[in-house]
Amino acid sequence: MSFQSYKRKKQEVVELLKNIREKIPVEGVVKIVDQKIRNIENDRFIISIFGHFSNGKSTFLNALMGFGEEILVEDDLPSTAAITKLRAPESEDMLNKAQVIFTNGNKEIIDIKELGKYSAANEEYEVETQIKEVTLFLDSEYLKNGIEIVDTPGFNSTHTVHTEIAKNHVEKSDASIYMFSYDKPGADEEFKFLNYVNKYMNRIFFVVNKIDLCDKTENTVEKTVEELRSKLLIKKVNIEGKEIYPISAKLAKEAISEESEAKKKHSKFEYFKDALGNYLTSEDNLKDRLFEPLSVVQERLKAEREALQDKITACSKDNEELMKELENKKALIGDCEKELKEKKINIKNSVRNVIRNSKANFESSAVQIIDEIKEELSEINSEFDVALADFSGMAIGVYDKFIRNWNNIRINLEDDFIRIIEENIDNDRELQKMENRLTNIIHTSLDIEKIDVSDPAFDFKELDKIDKQIQKRKNEYDRNREKLTRCRNDKTKIDMLTEEKEKLERDIEKLVDKKEMRLESIGEARPVYGTKTVNNEKKRKGILGCIGNALFGPKVVREAESYVDYSSVEFVEKQREKIQSQYSVQVSAQEKKLESKIYEMMAMGDIENQLIDMEFESKEARRIYLDSINKGEEEKTKISQKIIKVSRDNYFKEIKKVCDEYVYTINNFLDNQRNLITNIIEKAIQGERKKLDNMKENLYSITTLANKTPEELQEEMKILYKQLDDVVYVMNEIQEYKEKM
Repeated sequence: MSFQSYKRKKQEVVELLKNIREKIPVEGVVKIVDQKIRNIENDRFIISIFGHFSNGKSTFLNALMGFGEEILVEDDLPSTAAITKLRAPESEDMLNKAQVIFTNGNKEIIDIKELGKYSAANEEYEVETQIKEVTLFLDSEYLKNGIEIVDTPGFNSTHTVHTEIAKNHVEKSDASIYMFSYDKPGADEEFKFLNYVNKYMNRIFFVVNKIDLCDKTENTVEKTVEELRSKLLIKKVNIEGKEIYPISAKLAKEAISEESEAKKKHSKFEYFKDALGNYLTSEDNLKDRLFEPLSVVQERLKAEREALQDKITACSKDNEELMKELENKKALIGDCEKELKEKKINIKNSVRNVIRNSKANFESSAVQIIDEIKEELSEINSEFDVALADFSGMAIGVYDKFIRNWNNIRINLEDDFIRIIEENIDNDRELQKMENRLTNIIHTSLDIEKIDVSDPAFDFKELDKIDKQIQKRKNEYDRNREKLTRCRNDKTKIDMLTEEKEKLERDIEKLVDKKEMRLESIGEARPVYGTKTVNNEKKRKGILGCIGNALFGPKVVREAESYVDYSSVEFVEKQREKIQSQYSVQVSAQEKKLESKIYEMMAMGDIENQLIDMEFESKEARRIYLDSINKGEEEKTKISQKIIKVSRDNYFKEIKKVCDEYVYTINNFLDNQRNLITNIIEKAIQGERKKLDNMKENLYSITTLANKTPEELQEEMKILYKQLDDVVYVMNEIQEYKEKM
């Protein structure tokens, strides 16, 4: 698309949106249309980053913008609480500054290093309610030509408002970067949110962050990406022509601060940056700047169409039916308000009891773990025992036991909390959402690091020498086996050549026999002997004879003459020569082939003896290799006994110290989570509160309809049908224009 073509289409799209604004004067539609018109006229293109609250969006943006330090707040807990926009500065004095817009309309310019106080959850500001948005002005190639990148709050966090903020920003975006986390890609909540995003835009960059966790999982990066691609297809997400980019934003940011080429390479971040940069300067980007705003408006109109259809259905009910529905809803609202008060009291008491019981159970299991490690260490009484002891495994085993016990406690916690939720929430959908939130809190909030106990210093260089010697013998054995295999292959080839040689000899013999048979069938020819009568002139004798000769010429006398006929002999000889020539050519050709096979066999040498020698050498190499293994293991055992020494009492004290730290960490976590868990479960019933508010709003709508006369209802239905027709017409108009683009 040329720039002139883009300018022309840009004006067409603006005119189309202005026409929609006039035809559909609905506040929600007008608001989003106005925003899209402003973006197009100002050449602004918004790319938003969406993802689960712990997937590393802020770390990703820090790396993308070239920050080696934490400018946008990074945390495994929900951190980004307000919409944070990244733009190019309009003037130099705004470079590396940020503009904070408060919900009361006030604005403040700050330095980027103060950003965390206004964009992430903190004690000074209740960001979700006090801050509308924060705009950060940076010099970046990814922010040129009106590009705006937006960091949205992570969805599915403990703060439901975060999910709502992110969801509300979807239709304001023109493209998105959708981020998964390597350790847990493709949760149901992610696909649900992704399908919502996909309704409003086609241009989505799929990113799998945290591939630096690869060594902590069973999957490879490639396998994880393929599994995610399969899940996306199963969930019917449009991924045609789209690539999934595995990256590590953490390594990329560390590479910037440490100037490390190795981390830069392992982060795979440059490949994604190149892909994003290429898109932003491509013809596709110019098209998306016009196409995606129309898609967003079209989706909003679809929602308006459904709302109008619901209103038309309500108007179709008669007055008696409406009044009956009104009374039922009033009674239901009263019951719901009473039930909500009782549930709130029950939740606080239940959570307190669950936390107290969990702490007691974990402390009891911790004592058992310490006793088990003490008993295990008491069995190490000699240098040989120490040599066989896996101290690192022992330490990890303690960690694993704590994790298993914590998992048991966690499972019981989840069961108890879910029981509390089930006792207080009837909505299955809301129940599932609360279960997921609580599970995420218990799964991700507590970070129990692996036990940090120093192993005894082992110097295994001598053992390495033995291993290298064994490897050397193995290599010799492998080389002998390869030679033996080649020799056996040569033997097979010799056998094949021998068969071919014998076949050629038989063929030559057959040709010679055939030639003899044909020569014999012709036989031999003999000359033909015979007599014939011929006229001969004979002169007369004497005087009279001379006179007669002079007068009459010589006398003609008939005489018998002998002859020999050689024609049959000549014919037979020609036939024999022809046969001799014909078979000589065939025999000669076969003899040349035979000569070639014999030469090839001679060139390969005496394979039989070579094979015997190689089999002997291979057996000998195998014997030496196996002997080296047996002797090596004996030597290694002896050397290990001399190398390994450790003090079991000091080691036990070190492990016990860490065990005590685990107990403290988990008890402290449970204490700190009590109020949070209580709030989460209480927020679960806020869904019922919202439902109650909706019921009241619906009650108002029904009351309004109930007070209208049939004529008024009829008139309102006409208006609604007219609005519905306008919406459908405009939607078709958008679709027709998109198909022409």
